[in-house]
Amino acid sequence: MNVATEPNDQTTSNTAIKKANQLQINQASSDVSEEIVLKRLESTLGKDEAILQKPRIYIGDGSSGKYAVPDFAIYNSKTGQFSRIVDAKDGGSGLTPAQQQLNEQGGTFRGSSRAPDAKPQNVQPNSIQLEKTNVNSGN
Repeated sequence: MNVATEPNDQTTSNTAIKKANQLQINQASSDVSEEIVLKRLESTLGKDEAILQKPRIYIGDGSSGKYAVPDFAIYNSKTGQFSRIVDAKDGGSGLTPAQQQLNEQGGTFRGSSRAPDAKPQNVQPNSIQLEKTNVNSGN
């Protein structure tokens, strides 16, 4: 008697459901982590500073079209420059591959319609600062 060794549709479906559930859990943790970090940043904001959420920063000179999207950039209206670029990470999470490239090569912020006062500027290598949280313990 031959026994099929391929997974049945039920097994495949259960695996897909587990992956989808884990992605939802990860996204929820990320959202909470970003909110915690946003509150931290707001509490230490200088009078000439504003928070830009999800700025698109092109890697290197931007000619490749590749970009990274850190969670926040603190823009100083007096200097016209970012004073900090921050990414919220929950637990042991690290930078995304695009964020790692940005940290290695630096990049170019071309401006944003969401923050018309934030001027285009170069971003130096190693500019992204991680702000860690542990959502399960409320930090």
